[in-house]
Amino acid sequence: MNFSDFFKIATGNKHYDWQRRLAEDSECRSRLIDIPTGLGKTAGVVNAWLWNRLGHPDKAKHKKWPRRLVYCLPMRTLVEQTEAETRDWVQKLFEAEAIAFEPRIVVLMGGEDLSPETKDWDLYPEEPAILIGTQDMLLSRALNRGYGMSRYRWPMHFALLNNDALWVMDEVQLMGPGLAATTQLEGFHNACAELGSEGCYSWWMSATIRPDWLKTVDMPDELLTSEPLQLTTAEIQSTGRVKALRTASKLTDKSTTDSGAEHLKAVAKFIDQNRSGKGMNLVVVNTVKRARKLFLELKKLRKNDPDILLLHSQFRPKDRQRVLDEIKQDGAAKVIVSTQVIEAGVDLSAQTLFTELAPWSSLVQRFGRCNRWLIDGRHHFAEARIYWFDLPEDKDHLPYTSDALNAARERLNNLSNAAIQHIENITSPDADRPDFRYVIRRKDLVDLFDTTPDLAGADLDIDRFIRDADDSHVQVFWRNWLNRTPNGDADFAETEKAPQPSELCTVSIGDFRNFVKKQGPAYRWNPLDRKWQTVSSNDVYPGQVYLLHTSQGGYDEGNDNTLPTGWNGDTKAKVQSTPLVHSNQTTTFEAYDGDATSEQEQWQTVAQHTDDVCDV
Repeated sequence: MNFSDFFKIATGNKHYDWQRRLAEDSECRSRLIDIPTGLGKTAGVVNAWLWNRLGHPDKAKHKKWPRRLVYCLPMRTLVEQTEAETRDWVQKLFEAEAIAFEPRIVVLMGGEDLSPETKDWDLYPEEPAILIGTQDMLLSRALNRGYGMSRYRWPMHFALLNNDALWVMDEVQLMGPGLAATTQLEGFHNACAELGSEGCYSWWMSATIRPDWLKTVDMPDELLTSEPLQLTTAEIQSTGRVKALRTASKLTDKSTTDSGAEHLKAVAKFIDQNRSGKGMNLVVVNTVKRARKLFLELKKLRKNDPDILLLHSQFRPKDRQRVLDEIKQDGAAKVIVSTQVIEAGVDLSAQTLFTELAPWSSLVQRFGRCNRWLIDGRHHFAEARIYWFDLPEDKDHLPYTSDALNAARERLNNLSNAAIQHIENITSPDADRPDFRYVIRRKDLVDLFDTTPDLAGADLDIDRFIRDADDSHVQVFWRNWLNRTPNGDADFAETEKAPQPSELCTVSIGDFRNFVKKQGPAYRWNPLDRKWQTVSSNDVYPGQVYLLHTSQGGYDEGNDNTLPTGWNGDTKAKVQSTPLVHSNQTTTFEAYDGDATSEQEQWQTVAQHTDDVCDV
């Protein structure tokens, strides 16, 4: 079967020519992929690997492509969507006998998932596998310090991710320090005998990528000077999505220059007066707090219109999916108020886009959610509009830098049509280049071969190499135990089970500290003492997982008639405890000195153990 037929079976669509060129390249090699948003980057790379590794008519070709596809993403929401699409493609290909078997698909994105498929993938290194995860989960494993897993299996993941693997870094403009870690790993794969690194390659992929973004001390120069995979001139001229009209203008209503609450009221009024009555209306702002406030202002203007929806990063996965499902349903011209979570990977097509000023690379992603789809397979919206508005005050530039916003403002002032073919010609300024404060070096890598903790029980810190130190968030889940006293003391079993990914909600550390100060204590697993301990607002730290009682609230999960709005920190309404996915889950978080995978309830003779190993 040729790639064209293979791709059609998997996706139901005809491929773009760039997807064919990628799949039919004579060899698998490290490369940059610079393709505009909306032109099937995920489908292109996943199916290129599937075809070459499992479906190519020349069986000799299979062994020339890495055994594992490692799909690295900066956000949980992108992982969930990529997993769903990949499973669908694999199932269709297997049912059509385009591939002989279904490769193992593993999701790694935080939270304790005890499903055998996820837990035991490393026991079958001979099997082709697709690993889809967040950059912190995947890069920590590639650096021998796997987050959320037994320390005794760190070396297994370290070996498997640094050999016989094709790494795909998607939406690199959102990766922060993790981007530098991937380029350094590429250098180590080429130069370090310690890694072995047989058949390990990297693909960096974005609609706004520039080769100089990837320049770090050990990154191979030939990759920085090689031409990225891009659309040809013929593709640009023949692809309707590239030419789709998007009229761009600044929101100039005088009242929108006010600060604080008055600014948001004026913006809400402008949106209400200029929203499309037919197609979707998408509103994107830079912080969850402003998104919630703007959402409430619009609700006031429209008297709780159910077609005004809120989407941000602080949802439990199932609740977020419920909102996404509603967004994607046909019907009235909805107004979607969102944050950066909508920028990448979410397949939406708005007729009108309202966006807060952001760095140029972020704006390009947001523009890609406007006039994105073909209507009836032939036409785009005849008219699609983009309105952009400035920040209320200079101090509100976070999480971005003032330089990046000023550079974007200068370009927007001269932009009247945001069609892909126009914005592709605008070179990203130096202000858009990621700032790498810490870069892992070869000495650091060698030090990571020692996996023993120090005298205090702590491990060598790799956090600075793979995620932004300013990215201060925690994860929260709710449980309902008996006899919670008014002062917050809890009479619950110390074996209270670890959370499933479906239970976890990401919350900014400032909001969570304020919540704990008002609503009573939270609980954190202490791996040294092997029990849950009470923590106050002063004991809340980034990256930790905290347990709350359902009566403490803090989260709006909606009901049968209203959609959830996620974390708000204000409500005292009881939160439902999400049922566990695996009913046989009986373990808590792992202790520092625990290794559940090496333990069982009865003794075995060496002979019996050897027989079992041979069977596996």
